[in-house]
Amino acid sequence: MKKCINFIAYNRPNYFSEVLNSWKNVDKINEYDLYFFLDYSDKIQEIKNLIKKFIKEKVNASKQKVKIIISNPKKGVNNSMYNALSYSFDKLKYDFVVMAEDDIVVTKDSLKLLECMLEISKKEKNIVTFSLFSGYKFENTIESMHNATKLYKIYWFNPWGWAITNKNWTLYIKKFWSFDYTMGWDVHITENIMKKQKLFMIGPIISRSKNIGIK
Repeated sequence: MKKCINFIAYNRPNYFSEVLNSWKNVDKINEYDLYFFLDYSDKIQEIKNLIKKFIKEKVNASKQKVKIIISNPKKGVNNSMYNALSYSFDKLKYDFVVMAEDDIVVTKDSLKLLECMLEISKKEKNIVTFSLFSGYKFENTIESMHNATKLYKIYWFNPWGWAITNKNWTLYIKKFWSFDYTMGWDVHITENIMKKQKLFMIGPIISRSKNIGIK
């Protein structure tokens, strides 16, 4: 299976530094190609330096493809998200894409859990997206916790660390994407795609991601 992680970042190097530090510890990250989609800002060099440090410390150059893609002028989050997904699925033909934003930290077992959810979706109908987030709580030490592997299923979408297959992108998300800025892209997916078509997102009862950018 051809798989990658797309990092979406703009002008928050302080948050992005924490995000990359969390991804350094994630199991199986060396099995994924890495793409960094950056909206141009006056912080662009600082962000690029963080990425270069991350690549130097973590990337297996013989196995992983890595690319930094800069948008100037900036695209905004709605267009950036669509651009990253379309680039990975439609142009590069990846089978499975994980989406990571510049203010979402994750736990060590995040990729393992997403891949577990992917396998579950092959046996159950109408599971379209896989989420790392839960409103219950966030813990970095998952292994010893009760309910650590239990999942929820809901007609909803949450973008705080998520993944999707090429098939589901093509069938359910791509052709219904909205560029209407009066509604956030994630709210649109929830209200006009997931709920209306009775499609499921699954995720962990105990959250594997946390938004550090909310004030």
